[in-house]
This record gives sequence, C-alpha cells and structure tokens, in this order.
Amino acid sequence: MVAREAEKELRALAAQFKAVAVTGPRQSGKTTLVRHVFSELPYVSMENPDTRNFAVEDPRGFLGNYKDGAIFDEVQKVPHLFSYLQQVLDEESRPGRYILTGSNNFLLMDSISQSLAGRIGYLILLPFSINEIKILQPHSTNDLIIKGSYPPVFDQPVEPHRWLANYINTYLERDVRQTIKISNQLVFDRFINHCGR
Repeated sequence: MVAREAEKELRALAAQFKAVAVTGPRQSGKTTLVRHVFSELPYVSMENPDTRNFAVEDPRGFLGNYKDGAIFDEVQKVPHLFSYLQQVLDEESRPGRYILTGSNNFLLMDSISQSLAGRIGYLILLPFSINEIKILQPHSTNDLIIKGSYPPVFDQPVEPHRWLANYINTYLERDVRQTIKISNQLVFDRFINHCGR
C-alpha cells in the first residue's frame, strides 16, 4: 500500500472525535486507507445485501454486534442507521470508535448532518497526490495528464483510458442517477451521450 498523506489527519481525527467519516470519489482509496489504519476494527461493507438488510431491518441489533466499534463502508446506503448511531455515540465518550466511509458525498453528508453533527470528524480523501505518485514511480507531466491519479490505474493491469471511461459510466449510473432521482431514463441517457461528444 502507498503511504497516504491523509493518514496523519485521519489518525488525529480519530483521536478527537467519537466517529470519523471518510468521504471522496469512488476508487480514491478510502477503504484501503481505513482498513490499514484501523486494522483492529471489524470491517463491514454495506454493499453486501445481507448486511445492508440486517442494518435496515434491525438497526439496534446490527449496532449491538459492533459495540466496540467498526468500519462501516458505503454507509450512505443505510441512511436511517445514523439516528441509531447517534444514541450509541452519546452513551460513550471514547473517540475513534466508528469509522464511516462513503462515496456518494451528497447522501452521506445529508445523513450525517441530520444526526451526527458535533460527534463526527470529516476527512475528504482524493486520489493520489503528485508526491504519492512519485513514491510509486516517476512520471512525466504528460503521462500524469493521460493517466490521472486514481489508485487502480497504478496498481491494476488496465489501460488508463479504458479504466477512466468505465469509471465515468459507473459514476453516472450509481451516484448521479441516485442523487438526482432520474424520472426519465431515456432523456437522461440522451443527455449523457450528448455530453460525451
């Protein structure tokens, strides 16, 4: 794993706040970073349908399984969990107990601001910085412009232009459509096609 510059700030936030939210674009390295820094905490992905259903249907029972804390990844998928998490955080003063990650910043921030204001620290994790990329391997400016700085472009055998094109499609499909609640799929698809020309 590449040492991330944000690690120091993440540790500082976890030492001061009961919970920390790590947000940022998909594939920027959020899960990798939090699992590295908080390796002693159980990791729980809300992408897993069974886990998500448990958290939705029995939030108290779900949180009861993680009384000593946990990493909740893609937690914006279970927005009503924040109301229950608020009570859990209010009952204990220990910092760094829960680490929350999410890629859909609008949904995550809205849920957090309603329930966890004052109880949570925020860290926005972006893709690799120039200094982090330099640690991996030296690159020319032209190479960086073409490749970008997302971690998968550097640690997976994929051509950057293919990865980025698929990333954009996934982002539009999952995050944009979910956030703005598209009612007419056909019109939205036409709009996206026109934007790409």
